[in-house]
Amino acid sequence: NLKDTIECIESIKNLSSKEKKSIIVVDNHSLLNGEEKIIRKYTVIGVTGTNGKTSTCNYLYQYLRMLNEDVLLISSNGIFLDDLKFETQNTTPDIFTIYKYAKKNLIKNKFKKQKKKNHYLILECSSQGIRNLRVKYIPFDIVLFTNITSDHLDYHKDLSDYFFSKCILLNNLKPNGIVICNNDHCDHILIDEICNTSCFTFGSTGDVSYK
Repeated sequence: NLKDTIECIESIKNLSSKEKKSIIVVDNHSLLNGEEKIIRKYTVIGVTGTNGKTSTCNYLYQYLRMLNEDVLLISSNGIFLDDLKFETQNTTPDIFTIYKYAKKNLIKNKFKKQKKKNHYLILECSSQGIRNLRVKYIPFDIVLFTNITSDHLDYHKDLSDYFFSKCILLNNLKPNGIVICNNDHCDHILIDEICNTSCFTFGSTGDVSYK
């Protein structure tokens, strides 16, 4: 089950480099053991971009909490369940950590006097996390691009590779999913061509959905 898988991952971290080389890598999807139903109970919002990801995630989290919704936030600032905070090593943790806290949050909600029907998961998605397929099996309802500028080129060979890494996230969109794009700092035309769903734009100039 998922608990055993997480314990296995933790034990692997303590192995020596030589021992790690002898491990057979199995596709993460097979290790989830049917736990995908956990994520399906959430409206999943993925936020990516060069700047503003963390702030945008935090604003969304605070706004949804103000509306008395059940919200789980996973970002570079940590993992937040109501007033509880858990530390995370990466902006976008591995899929087992995401599922672990998604399940924990649902269990927590069961014991509340006023159970909440709507569940939201806000994920800050870094280019490295996306490229390393940490969110490969996360179905997104909404993907938001804050902006895309030259950054992390020590990891990505050029800006095109960086942009491509961001756009991998679009493969995870649900059929009726929504893309929201900053028209001032993104190639929204290319993003619109890549995604097969609704693309809304915002910005201060140009023909945008919202100004």
